[in-house]
Amino acid sequence: QATSMSLDEVSAAVSVLLGFAPPAMLPAPSSAKLNELLLPKPFDRPRAVFLMQIDGSHDSVDSFVSDAGSIYKTKIDVAKNAATGLTDRDELIVIRSDESSGSDVLDNELTNLATWLEGSYQKADSKLIIPLKSGNSLTLLLNKEVDVEFASSLISLLKTIKRGIQVHEDFSGGIVSPAELLVCHFTGIKALEDEYGSAEIVKQGVEVVQTALTKAFDQLQGAYN
Repeated sequence: QATSMSLDEVSAAVSVLLGFAPPAMLPAPSSAKLNELLLPKPFDRPRAVFLMQIDGSHDSVDSFVSDAGSIYKTKIDVAKNAATGLTDRDELIVIRSDESSGSDVLDNELTNLATWLEGSYQKADSKLIIPLKSGNSLTLLLNKEVDVEFASSLISLLKTIKRGIQVHEDFSGGIVSPAELLVCHFTGIKALEDEYGSAEIVKQGVEVVQTALTKAFDQLQGAYN
């Protein structure tokens, strides 16, 4: 975990992990951060990266922790969108999350999300209820735009993971084995903060995203190992 990285540093790190060369003119401080990231296994190039950009205040985002050693967390300096500059080509497949408006989420998508997070979708009451590890639950009122946006961000994460696994399986065992980059931009926490400030629902939202990320990473590891 680094305190912060520039967008160029993030792009360089992702490039190296995917098996590509970093920019030739990378400044010395940036190279040091890159070495820190690669130090545990300096010659290991997984050729698959899941890049998750989470918008929100430092208090919310800094609370994210993980028991998984393969997760690396950093703050991106001055970045509205963590576009890496890497695009689809013969040796690389890039899968990006759908950042379209959350107002058009479908009932089946909400049902799938509720099942994934072991919660429930109550269509008649326009409620999505997600259990928390604390024993409480987060209740999203789907007649509120901000709650729909948060749910939509979770749906986008789930769909990105599913697409990534499907693409990986399609290429497994084939002659061509491209590197794979999954990019997800999560705006749901910031949406809750903008609407509710520091209310309890924001903390509950962070806890839900933590759970969702753990599930997503477990699914990816299961598919890629």
